[in-house]
Amino acid sequence: MFSKITSRQIFIIFLTILYVFFLGWFLILYLNGWTDTTSNRVANSYGLIPIMGGLYGIFLVARHWGGKSDVGQAIIFLSLGMISWGIGIAIYIYYNFAFNVEIPYPSWADVGFIAAVPLWAYGVIKLSKATGAQFGLRKSGGKTIL
Repeated sequence: MFSKITSRQIFIIFLTILYVFFLGWFLILYLNGWTDTTSNRVANSYGLIPIMGGLYGIFLVARHWGGKSDVGQAIIFLSLGMISWGIGIAIYIYYNFAFNVEIPYPSWADVGFIAAVPLWAYGVIKLSKATGAQFGLRKSGGKTIL
């Protein structure tokens, strides 16, 4: 009747609950017009979502595909990009809380944000190789769409 709940299912449930929590929190902040409150600063901890999602990708999904296949490498690099983005958010929040800098730019947080872009790009390239999408770019229609 009841099947065994896997670690993957637990992790997905946890991420879903975290997402719904932050979505609700952001709605409460928006509807009440709170901008300079502690509640608004706590909402910045949403950086946990990309970090957790990236860890999920690396440890659970990539293990299934393996690190040598194109799909596995794509998932690894997309996940590393998510982790990098989450670290950028964490550093940004640290500047907000510890140094009370409202908009820390430029800062070390930008390293995490900037590093995410090439990681994602390489992951998308690997994913397109795995799915055969690169062959569509040989035609002029595929280049136009790109």
